[in-house]
Amino acid sequence: EAAYLNNAQQRPRLPDWAVIDITTPPDKIAPGRIADAGFFDENWRFKTAR
Repeated sequence: EAAYLNNAQQRPRLPDWAVIDITTPPDKIAPGRIADAGFFDENWRFKTAR
């Protein structure tokens, strides 16, 4: 719902994976606190730290 407030926000922003802290109540933007999130590499593996 929040993306409809502004056209600039209507672009993909979802990561490949996310860890959600469900002890934090959900709101209009997130299902809880996003503890960590990121993208996989080209082989669908977790990216290594550089």
